Amino acid sequence: MVFTHGTNARIWMDGFAASVYLEDVNADGKIDEAETTTLSNSAKTYIPGLEDGTVKMKGFWDVNTVTPAATFEAFLNTHRRTTFPIVYYPEGGGTIGDPAFAFNGLLMNYQIDANVKDAVQGKIDLQSTNGLQHAKVLTVDGVRTATDADGEGRIDGLAGSALGAVAVLSVSNVLGTVPTLDVKLQHSTDDSVWVDIPSGAFPQQTAATGVNGEYLSIPGTINRYVRAVWTIAGTTPSFTFNVAFRRL
Repeated sequence: MVFTHGTNARIWMDGFAASVYLEDVNADGKIDEAETTTLSNSAKTYIPGLEDGTVKMKGFWDVNTVTPAATFEAFLNTHRRTTFPIVYYPEGGGTIGDPAFAFNGLLMNYQIDANVKDAVQGKIDLQSTNGLQHAKVLTVDGVRTATDADGEGRIDGLAGSALGAVAVLSVSNVLGTVPTLDVKLQHSTDDSVWVDIPSGAFPQQTAATGVNGEYLSIPGTINRYVRAVWTIAGTTPSFTFNVAFRRL
């Protein structure tokens, strides 16, 4: 049995690395129950219903008059009334295969609390549009400056699956002159011969997009092994990113 400290947790919201502003993250998954009790039953019976998921966060208000557009408050303001990809790594996401939550969500509520004894705090609630989806780390967060045609590791699903998958790419920093990043997913039946997953390529990332998150819905069969590979181009390019993956 191995435990991890809460300070290791990391969360990205549409590519924005929000962890440095937060002191508490709570992911809440819920499955409704539908009662099916009939006259012949001696006890209530139920079947599973719809899934729901929320993420509640508490952190500190960022004061930055030099570059106000880079603050957490500015991010929240620009993401009102929009749906965007969210990835939460409770253990930090430092190892491929680590647990994650990856989903599309929307900003449901944020509250600013000021108290004479404390720093100004913010409370933020996110609502998932498709349940609190359990995923795994496919690519750990880090700085990449070159193409990797083999990826940095793979997830073993133990068997293939036929219901498709979802993946989230979080790009938190871009440097260089005309840099481009193309990330795609590949799968294999034997961990030896790899092929591209149909519909498994993320939109190209560039300096123009800057901080950005991409939610990818992939239909069809996913083979036992999955990995992420990428192509980086440009003059002195640098991309900081991570990828989460979930079979459906």
